[in-house]
Formats: sequence, C-alpha cells, structure tokens
Amino acid sequence: MATDLTQIVEQILSSHDLDYLSLHYIQHGMATPFHDAKKHYIGYLLATIAAESFKTISNIQLSPPLHVDVLWHGHLLETKRWRVFEKLVIEKYKESGRQTDIEHIDHSVVDNLSGRKERLQQTRSFYEVLGLEFKNDDDNKNASVIDLDSIEDRTLSGDKRERTEQTINKDREKRRKKQTEKTARIRGRNQEEEIREKAQEEASERIAAFIKEEERIKADAKKDLEQKNMLKEALEKIRAKAKAKKEIEQKNLLKEIFEKARLQRNGMIRITVRDYCKEEIVFKVQKTTKSSKIINAYAERRGIDPESVRLLYYGQRIFGETMQEVGVEDQEQLDMILEQGGC
Repeated sequence: MATDLTQIVEQILSSHDLDYLSLHYIQHGMATPFHDAKKHYIGYLLATIAAESFKTISNIQLSPPLHVDVLWHGHLLETKRWRVFEKLVIEKYKESGRQTDIEHIDHSVVDNLSGRKERLQQTRSFYEVLGLEFKNDDDNKNASVIDLDSIEDRTLSGDKRERTEQTINKDREKRRKKQTEKTARIRGRNQEEEIREKAQEEASERIAAFIKEEERIKADAKKDLEQKNMLKEALEKIRAKAKAKKEIEQKNLLKEIFEKARLQRNGMIRITVRDYCKEEIVFKVQKTTKSSKIINAYAERRGIDPESVRLLYYGQRIFGETMQEVGVEDQEQLDMILEQGGC
C-alpha cells in the first residue's frame, strides 16, 4: 500500500531544511506563511511527478500557486541545493510505493498567464485525487487588485476590461521575463563558480601531484645518497684491509730482510728440506754445517733411522759435505728420500 503523500511531505521536511529560502520568499511579500509554503511547495513537486504517470490517460496541465512558484524560482537559484533536494523528492516518491521513470522534475516551462485559471482549477482537482491540500491565497490576493471576476467586472465596460486584462498580462509577463533573466544571470554566475571551483580542484590536484613527485624525487635522492655512502664505506673498508695487508706484507718483508741480514752476519743460511711425503721442514744452519748433521736432525724429528734416508741437492746425493762445499745458498731446497722408497 502506497504511503500518503502528506506523510511524504513531512518526511522530506524533516530530512531537508529549506529555511535558506526564507529571505527570498519574504522579499516577494507573499501572504502565505513560509512554514506552510514549504509544505505546499513539496506537495506541488510530488504532484508534478505523479502527473507524469497520468499523462497516458489524461493530459493534465498543472500550474503552481503563486507562493509556490516564488519559492520554486528561489530554489532554482541555489543550483547545488536544488539538485540534492530534487533527487530526495524523487527518491521519497518511489519509496512510498509509487512508480515513476522520471529522473528530473521539469522546471523549464514558464507558466504563462494565458489559461492559468483553468490550469489552477485542474491542479486543485488533481490535488483532491492525491489527497493534498491546495492553497492559492496569494493568487487571490494579487487578483484582488484588478480582478476581472471581482466588482470591477460590473463597473468596467467590455473594452476597458479587455485593455485592463492586457495591461495586467503585459506587466506580469515583464516581471516574469525579468525574473527569468535574473535567474539566467544567477545560473551563469553559478556555472562560473562551478568552473572556478573545478579549476581550483584541478589546480589542487596538480599541486598535490607535484608535491608527491617532489617527495618521491627527494626519497630517491636520499636512497641514492645512502647507497653511495654504503659503497663509500665498503670501499673504505676494502682500502683499509688492503692497506693493513700491505703493511703486514711490508712488515714481513722487512722482517725477512732483517732476518736474512742477521743470518748472513752470523754466517747462517735457511734451507728447506722436502721429504718423500712432500712435507717441508725449514732448518737454520751454518754454511759450515755438514749434510750429515741435517740428516740426523731430520731423522730425529721424524723418528726414523738416519741410514734409511738420503739427502739430494739438485738430484745429487750429498753426505758429509758442508753446505758451503756443496754450494747451497740461502733459502734453497734440498730433497730427502727413503733409501728403499715409499712414505
């Protein structure tokens, strides 16, 4: 079952505050209180939506009461608020259980004076079908100034009534034309404001993108700097190790030179004895040391019989000769082999 339209009016009023239209409404000097005008305004919009559904059956032509028309024109000047309100009214109409395909409430047609009374009468009748309250006190108030259906109908001649009606219609058309032009100017300003706002949003987005890109560049630069520092630190460590290694090598070289000089001063040399198992033993001996002494020292260290090995110098066996006699120089190598062979 569809919800009563008067309940929908109350729901919309509680959901959307229309008080921002009060100044515009008051400036037009309407007799209908603003509180009631808001309800009548919402009721007329709901009736406009409902009329679309009846057009397939009957060509219903509606006209808003004067105070509703004033409030509607003022609302159209508030473009953004009108769009939100229009969407709300349509949604509430659908939620009430009624069907409609419209997405926008048509407000492009100017309500001409010609035939307005007949349309107001149709509007009143349609309101009764919908269960809405129809009020047009402001129309009656304005008509009381020069109303063709009033007492002046009985005093004015037919020609005068026609001229008076034409004058009223012209004045009303002029006022409506001015209002339309004013509405168009305000819409133009609203469009300009929307363009400026859009331009500002785009500028803000570009600035945000620029700041983001700048932050990314800074982050990349920081990362590059950290990598360079890491590489620099690693290179410094390599250089330090190389330097320390070089210093050690130089120290060892100097040590070796000093040791060699010391040995030379003492008449000593260093010889390396490589045995049959390819193991090497370094001996510090006098140049006058006999080879037999070296054999005995080797055999003692290895725990073998001195008679079981032979000492060779460049393949020639030596035994009993001194190092000087054989011609062995410092840091030369002698070979020790088993008499019978094998390790």
